[in-house]
Amino acid sequence: MFSDYIKKLYFYRQQVIEQLVYYGIPLNTGNIEKRLANIDASIAIYTHTNIQNDMTFDAEDYAKRLREIMKDLEIIYEIIYDEILSNLDQTKRRVKASMRDILIRSERTLLKAKIEAGTALDGKNVVSITKDFDLYQTNEYLNVDIGAFDVPGGTRLALFVESDETNNEDIQLTLVHDGITTIMSPYESNNHNLLQVGASTSTSYTCLVDEGLQVENVAYLRYESNLDDAHKYEVFSQQNKFRMMHQDGTVSYVDITKDFDEVVGSHVKIYVKDATFIRAYFANEPSNKNFIGNSIDNPKALEVLEFSYAEDAVNVSKSFHIETDGKLFGQQQEGLVDETGLYVADAQGEYEYYVVETSSGASSACEGLLKIKDGNASKLKGVFIRAIGVN
Repeated sequence: MFSDYIKKLYFYRQQVIEQLVYYGIPLNTGNIEKRLANIDASIAIYTHTNIQNDMTFDAEDYAKRLREIMKDLEIIYEIIYDEILSNLDQTKRRVKASMRDILIRSERTLLKAKIEAGTALDGKNVVSITKDFDLYQTNEYLNVDIGAFDVPGGTRLALFVESDETNNEDIQLTLVHDGITTIMSPYESNNHNLLQVGASTSTSYTCLVDEGLQVENVAYLRYESNLDDAHKYEVFSQQNKFRMMHQDGTVSYVDITKDFDEVVGSHVKIYVKDATFIRAYFANEPSNKNFIGNSIDNPKALEVLEFSYAEDAVNVSKSFHIETDGKLFGQQQEGLVDETGLYVADAQGEYEYYVVETSSGASSACEGLLKIKDGNASKLKGVFIRAIGVN
């Protein structure tokens, strides 16, 4: 029911009540509804008046018609005002969500820039040595005993070494954790040498969109658990569909059970979650794919299948079939957390989402030995191992 219709019904109802009181007719629902039933509230209160040259001017009727016109204008004004307020509120929420997303993205860009400059990481130092190095020399290597330290399970570590006239390729860290010995190189912008230590813990949820908080493509999710900024939230959607990026750069999501033709020159991506096996059958082998053969027998918790056909592969079938006991999705994105809740910045009109929350596991004890080829103790300025968020 339109807002103007409701407002006019209210106006007519007040008029009917005044008439019933004036004529002494009992005020009850039946009497009021009976008279309202004969009124068409879908048209303006003031309709028209036929005036002829020989008619006598009726001041009372003129005032009545003027009041009707004023009431119509009043209703129009109220509707416009309500609409402006509603749009203003939506705009404010949209701007707030956009600004929040811009802020998060800018902070991450800044951190990435600092990482690439070798000055900071999105995390904290678990090892920070700038003086009193525990040094000893063996053959051509300068050895720095890092000592023991603990990190939460699932944490990723990055190594930074500040030393004059020393190349990163001449530096390596031997790190022992959980009975495993790993060789680690310093972090570089073009070679993200990150080491995950221990195991994280993950919990999965199916969440619905909180429709009252949805603004354009930004959608908040009805998340029942307590949110934690330190946790990682992966959000999957477009279930049982695959993502197809077309030649013109547009993206569509296609039901994985349907036949299709437009794969030539396009890029297909499928997210497979929590599978113990994955098998892919193609009517004709794709020109490019990111996996060998047609099966992944020991898949990771998340496998991303990608493939495409060459532009000249026109007269061949592009049909394929995926067999797996995992969940298939066409879209994955990072869940963002603010004071309102958990949200995604690219909702794509989806109503249901599969959320994987990852947090730190049991702490792992680590012990490290840094080796610098042809190192000079006087040139060494600092050794830093930084813990990034869980993975």
